[in-house]
Amino acid sequence: MPKITKQGLRGFAAGILFSVAVLSFAYYNELPNQAAPAQAESTQKADPASEPIKEIKIPQGAPANAGQQSQANPPVQPEKKRYMYNLVIEKGMSPEEVAKKLQEAHIISDQRLLVKYLNDFSLMGSVRYGTYDLNSDMQIPEIAKIITKAKAK
Repeated sequence: MPKITKQGLRGFAAGILFSVAVLSFAYYNELPNQAAPAQAESTQKADPASEPIKEIKIPQGAPANAGQQSQANPPVQPEKKRYMYNLVIEKGMSPEEVAKKLQEAHIISDQRLLVKYLNDFSLMGSVRYGTYDLNSDMQIPEIAKIITKAKAK
């Protein structure tokens, strides 16, 4: 059995390091079109979501101008319901509790957004107790400004 020397071990390690560097260079600099073009084509054909829409086919029995009517008169969006809420913040309530109340009253869509806004702008300790009139048309910054100022009522 040959004796392992310090120089021999260094040479072996340098050889492995050099091999890894060469293979990494070859792997990361390979052009995507050169590597298995037949496989890339079959993947694109197999995935219909990756193909662009070329033509919309109208099913048989549908009127010929059905597509034109839908473009001329887009569907009417139902009006967004406006919610009003009389928020009562009591002494000792946390901003998370306030945000939860607002989400339950449909004033805000997600309580985490209000808490994140208050945290990002260092307003967590600035929420004041009192009674506030809020509605669902208000944005998070508006609500934060209202509940962090002096009491409304």
